[in-house]
Amino acid sequence: MSRTLLAGRLRRLQQAGVLERRGGSRGKHTEYRLTSAGRDLQSIIDQFGGWGARWAFGDPRPNELDPVVLLWWMRRRVRIEAIGKRRVVIQFDFGGGPRQRYWLLIKRADVSVCRKRRSHATALRDCAR
Repeated sequence: MSRTLLAGRLRRLQQAGVLERRGGSRGKHTEYRLTSAGRDLQSIIDQFGGWGARWAFGDPRPNELDPVVLLWWMRRRVRIEAIGKRRVVIQFDFGGGPRQRYWLLIKRADVSVCRKRRSHATALRDCAR
């Protein structure tokens, strides 16, 4: 998806009251969060996704298997309250093609999917929330 198309879609979701934009200051990335209306809409979207997975599509072809999509789905289902105040990092190694490594970074405030690790000390970067 082009950057222009994505920006337009995000802007329309903001205008509809589904997302709120949190602008980043110097060197920080802009972040979008669901509003309460967006959170209410999420269960409907999940239901459509479940229906589509069951009825509209067959098993995925090898070129349709995407670890980021799987981890993003998993990220939305983490029960943060069960984690408590701890920070938890879970590493996933994917094979069956080019070897890929990703992490779920679970903190009290949110869960992120990360694709790079800076050092052995679980400092993660290139994370999406």
